[in-house]
Amino acid sequence: MTTTRRTVLGSLAALGLAGRVPVAEADEPAARSARQALRGLVVGERIVGDWILLDAYPPVNGGMSLVIARGREGSPLRVDVVRRGTPAKAPVLTEDLELFTMDAGGGTAWIDDSLLIVLDALGARLQASLPGSGLLAHLLTHTQRVARFPRFMGRAARELAPDPR
Repeated sequence: MTTTRRTVLGSLAALGLAGRVPVAEADEPAARSARQALRGLVVGERIVGDWILLDAYPPVNGGMSLVIARGREGSPLRVDVVRRGTPAKAPVLTEDLELFTMDAGGGTAWIDDSLLIVLDALGARLQASLPGSGLLAHLLTHTQRVARFPRFMGRAARELAPDPR
């Protein structure tokens, strides 16, 4: 286990999130779809620049969560991937997806250029992998998630890993 992975797992345990099953270890249909959409992205490896994919979680309550960090020692940041809505609400959009940073900012947090670059790169890679993955069948729009899962969405921005309870 790498130092970064050990550090992240320690952080997740401290937050009570260590029991969540990453997409690489889960076997339900949503996890298989997520793995197909994530092909080419490897946990622990660089995405773009100095940004690293620390973990990926299968869709929960209509959104797939990724945990990224800037460099090996950077603070983990959760990114939720959802189906694109009308109107779109996320800072990064693809034809079919929206990517949100879950940073407890209530939609007002400032996003620096390097984060926008990594989110654009993630969005482009996910969009290119969507055909045949089945991922969209497991995603909702942000508005649908808030309407269907208000308690979950109310605390989601403060969690590194999704907790469906």
